[in-house]
Amino acid sequence: MSVIVEIAVDVIGTCSTSVGDLIRVAVDVIKKSGLKYEIGPMGTSVELPSVEALGRLLQEIHDELYKAGVK
Repeated sequence: MSVIVEIAVDVIGTCSTSVGDLIRVAVDVIKKSGLKYEIGPMGTSVELPSVEALGRLLQEIHDELYKAGVK
């Protein structure tokens, strides 16, 4: 069963109030996943094949943000 979710990135653990580059990291992960997505003003809607796929996507976003310096 397909699921549609909206993902919003609220970044904490940085020394800056500017989070545009970090949101771009999350969007890049979604783009590379090959999933259908639509960027909106408050988040990004993503269509996934299962809830398990959502867990994997969120973990990958989390990992990439960590690599980008978010603690």
